[in-house]
Amino acid sequence: MEYSFQVFMFSVLIAFIFLIIHSLKKQGMRETTLFFGFGFLFGLIREIIYRTWFKNYSFGQMPLRVADVPLTIIFGWIFTFYLGHALCSKLILIKTHQDYLRLMMACSIFSSVICFSIETLAMYMGWWEVFFETSSYAASDLLAGWFYTTLLFFSIYLLITRKLKDVRTLILPFLLIFLIGIIEIVEILKFSMSNAVVVIIYLILLAIIILLHPYLSIILITLALLFFFESIRVFTTNDTRIIIFFSIEFIFLFLVLKSPFLFETQLIKFGSKGEK
Repeated sequence: MEYSFQVFMFSVLIAFIFLIIHSLKKQGMRETTLFFGFGFLFGLIREIIYRTWFKNYSFGQMPLRVADVPLTIIFGWIFTFYLGHALCSKLILIKTHQDYLRLMMACSIFSSVICFSIETLAMYMGWWEVFFETSSYAASDLLAGWFYTTLLFFSIYLLITRKLKDVRTLILPFLLIFLIGIIEIVEILKFSMSNAVVVIIYLILLAIIILLHPYLSIILITLALLFFFESIRVFTTNDTRIIIFFSIEFIFLFLVLKSPFLFETQLIKFGSKGEK
């Protein structure tokens, strides 16, 4: 493990330098400092929270740590955020605040796709271990975790950089974050998935999102049945959930890229339209 990890860290360092050079050329010093600085802080805080409150995975003996968080994990988040943003910015032209929403969604899909290969490789290399799933591939739950973590990162980042001036654009992202995060909140507070209050809160959030953006209904209802309701979940394997999750995401990505008008379709609206 030691030799392979050294080779991996050297590769990461070289790639990280290229990312910074690319960002400096495309975005300038201020934007680069903000993105990488906030990315490092965000990744560090996230892993500290997970290490403190969750006991469902372990980093083993990975060296080079900050506050007991391996640097490779933090770099992994920054890589994912930056590569996702660089790619999706080429696919989505920002003209309105709704386009920022599409950009965040696309970056989040990119993140969960990359997650699959990263997590599976790390598992086989023995760099980390999950305790809640036994499979030849990364746990399907991690795909949703990377999706909403990336969504949270870009929601905050666009706010602190003042690129997103109409905060109503963040209604959908934060509702999605809460919706997916409920599963982890349940784990922390030791609720049962059959707890009536938890299920009611989940269904209310789901209903609000569908009222806001009805085009999400088929996708969200499918994923809700697949991941949230244990009675249905037991009938699928980890591999099956991964296949369904990716299938749903690619449908969603098609909508994000090819049908931008769907993001302006709402059954209910909060106030007037955002700034153009």
